[in-house]
Amino acid sequence: MAGPMMAHFIGKLKSFIPDFIVSQPTYGYPQVQAEIDVINASWNPGGSSNGLADSIGLMVYEGTQALQYVKNFAEGTSQWEGFPIQVDVPRPQILLGCKGSSSSGTISTLAHESVGQDLLGVMVWFCSVQNGLVYGSGWDCSDSEDSKGGYVAAMKYFQQQGR
Repeated sequence: MAGPMMAHFIGKLKSFIPDFIVSQPTYGYPQVQAEIDVINASWNPGGSSNGLADSIGLMVYEGTQALQYVKNFAEGTSQWEGFPIQVDVPRPQILLGCKGSSSSGTISTLAHESVGQDLLGVMVWFCSVQNGLVYGSGWDCSDSEDSKGGYVAAMKYFQQQGR
């Protein structure tokens, strides 16, 4: 019941604030019914939008593994019978997940693949304010100069690509 209510809430929110951006995080393999319901309500087979969620973010944070799950959403209608995603999310509306402490090489690969596959970009979990709340040791980019440099380089790359 939560999924249809979330979709209704997003629709109501968009009716008041049409430019409000809504991104639905989701596991690489769809597991949470409410997420699945929002994604299925937001797009149609073929990728046309229903005006609800604007994008999805793949919550896959190890290395470049998020790339393995793009097809679950971009080609949802081409998966096996009974697959929970029954729509096709346009590639330019899919974000790749990246652990905050990923290496600069991993970050660069995700940024380049994002552009090469016409994806929306990269979402980071997480990069906190120094000496602020720490979600989990070993995940935070603020602990790694290599990671911070990788994200800065990725941002410059995206800007060079007009993104």
